[in-house]
Amino acid sequence: MSEHSRRLDQTRGIAVAEIEAKLLSRARALRAQGDVNSWGEALHGAQSWVGLEPQTLETPYEELARMCQALQRDVRHVVDLGAGYGRLGHVLHQFYPAASFTGFEIVPERVEEGNRVLAREGLTRARLYCVDLAGEDFVMPRASAYLIYDFGNRAHLRRALDQLGELALTQHFEVLARGGTIRSLIDHAYPWLLRKELPVGEEAFALYGTC
Repeated sequence: MSEHSRRLDQTRGIAVAEIEAKLLSRARALRAQGDVNSWGEALHGAQSWVGLEPQTLETPYEELARMCQALQRDVRHVVDLGAGYGRLGHVLHQFYPAASFTGFEIVPERVEEGNRVLAREGLTRARLYCVDLAGEDFVMPRASAYLIYDFGNRAHLRRALDQLGELALTQHFEVLARGGTIRSLIDHAYPWLLRKELPVGEEAFALYGTC
C-alpha cells in the first residue's frame, strides 16, 4: 500500500490494518505454525490471504484509477473478483458515477467494513458480498467489465475464466487481470480474450476484451 493509499483509507475511515491484525491473531491461535498460505484456510476454509501486509493485500488507489481509465467499452457494471475492502467501488464512482459496482470477497470482516464505508459515502450503486469464488455455488454475474486477481489456485482461476467464457457467448466485456498466474492463464489458454494495448510502461495489470 502506498503512503497515498494509506492516507486515503484513513480519510475514509477504512480500518484495514486493525482488521487484518485481528484476523492474523485469530489465525495464529488456530494454527500457530502456519503462514500466509495456510492461515486463510484455517479461518475461512479457503485461501483468503490472511497474514499479508496491507500494502500487499490491497491494490493501491493509484493503480485502480489507471485501471478505470484503461477501460475502453461502455462502463455500466464492474465486478471485482476478490474485492477486499471495496476500494475499486470508490475509485469507479469518480470516473463513472452512473456505473454499478459489485465486489466479491471471502472474508466477512472485510465485506462488513467495506460496505459500512461505501454506505456512509452514499455510494448506493456499490455493494460487497461475502462469497467463496472457488465454491461450486458461485455463479458469475453479467457485467461490462471484470477485475480478477490471483485469488486462488490455478483450478479456481480456470473455473472463473470458464464461467466468463460462457457469458462471452452472448455478450461483450473487458477483463482487467492483475497477477502473474491469471495473466499467464489467459495468454496461453483463453484465446477468446484478446489483450488490448495499454500505455507504455504499464506492467501492473493487463486489459483483455472478448472477441
